[in-house]
Amino acid sequence: WKSAPFNPVLVQFQGSDEQQDERADMSPVQYMEQYVDIELMKVLADCTNSMSLAKSGRSLNTSIEEMYHFFGASILMSCIPYPQIRRFWSTNLKIPAISDTMRRDRFFKLRLFEVYLTGTVMKNRIPKAMQKLPSDKIMKQQGRGTSASVVRGDGKLNVVKWFDNKPVLMLSAVHAKEPEDTCQRWSKKDKCYLTIRRPNIVQEYKAKMSGVDLSDRMMSYYRISVRTKKWTIRMLMHFMDLALANSWLLYRRDHQEHGTPRKAILTFLAFPMDVAQVFLNKCD
Repeated sequence: WKSAPFNPVLVQFQGSDEQQDERADMSPVQYMEQYVDIELMKVLADCTNSMSLAKSGRSLNTSIEEMYHFFGASILMSCIPYPQIRRFWSTNLKIPAISDTMRRDRFFKLRLFEVYLTGTVMKNRIPKAMQKLPSDKIMKQQGRGTSASVVRGDGKLNVVKWFDNKPVLMLSAVHAKEPEDTCQRWSKKDKCYLTIRRPNIVQEYKAKMSGVDLSDRMMSYYRISVRTKKWTIRMLMHFMDLALANSWLLYRRDHQEHGTPRKAILTFLAFPMDVAQVFLNKCD
């Protein structure tokens, strides 16, 4: 790492969404299949069979159709939450769309063998860069809005340290310290807003994170339940939640821009339930 100007190669995105008209008549599941298509299901089925063979000496012989059923059941379970997954197959509370499509033991067996596929940074992740940056004490003496940056030897990454109420570390391959702008920040000491300098990387991060926060909020409403410590399963279910949230946000935006009445646009509860029903009815 060295103190030097960071000159990222930025890609300029211009023009409008050329595929918006093509999506005019798309169904909810077609929006979802922009993220989760048959090729992904094939990979998951093949990897699940391979993992089962490696661990138990016997393949589960799962198929693309069964992968759709598995995820359709998982999505529907997130919309109709029971305290225990087994309740979906119980005599009194079973959901036929799930229990008639997939046996309970088969569902748990598939989940057991499933194989899955610019922000802030902690200082212990970049020890060499930290040696080149001014200390917290020095930056505090210089005041709020102080910033410094270092660039990695190959020029492809830079770390920016910005002092606001406390130090903020950011790592990026596309945004740098310059050009700086100013922002309003509240001062507890002075009981008023102060105008302080803000690096470009901080400005861009905050602007883009609003979309990420919206997606995170949508996912939190009907998150697929995964009571397991296996990070691989958690990662895949998070991907499914993310695909559903982004699919619905795009679906809603398209219909709003086409002038669809608000009552005719599926809610974020109805949308994944529609996707789940189609997945559960998939046949080879």
